[in-house]
Formats: sequence, C-alpha cells, structure tokens
Amino acid sequence: MKRAWLALSLTCLSALSLSAGASDAAGTDAISRIDTASVKLMVSLLCASFGVAYFVFGRRRRNPIATGAGIALCVVPPFTEGWPLALGLGLVFIAIPLLFRFD
Repeated sequence: MKRAWLALSLTCLSALSLSAGASDAAGTDAISRIDTASVKLMVSLLCASFGVAYFVFGRRRRNPIATGAGIALCVVPPFTEGWPLALGLGLVFIAIPLLFRFD
C-alpha cells in the first residue's frame, strides 16, 4: 500500500514539474495557476479512501449510516463539477457518521 501511495505521489509531482516551465499565451507561469484536474483527482482520492474505511467499518459493525456514507464518499465526489464542491461534499459525508450515531 505504501508503494502505491509513493508511486501516485511521484507521478503527481513529476506531472507538476513538467508543467512548471511551460508558459501560456499571456506569459504567466504555469506553476502560478492551479491545475484543477489534479486537485480534483487528489480530493476524490482522499474522499474515496475515507469512503472505503467507512464502508468496511459500517459493514463490520452493521452500521447503515457509516456504510451509506462510505458508498457516497466513493461515488459522489468524482462526479461533481469542480474540486471545491467535491471537497465540500466529501467533508459533509465524512461528518455524517460522526454526528449521527447508530447504536
């Protein structure tokens, strides 16, 4: 698992370093712009990792709130428009099992 994270991190860093020297027509440096696709990918990956953890926890404890939040965290953020909305929905779905306990 650590190797997969390391490979993903190195891939993202190499993609950022390749685009760092490029300039657009206005002359602004590419590093000064935020690459929204990369940010959205990282936000979706972070939400999906919480989603898998919530899904496994909910299945083992027979907790439908955690299971539902886990499924929502895996499905919803990749299909949203833009990374701020994906991050906001991810934080909401992460907080739901913490706010509503199922005993």
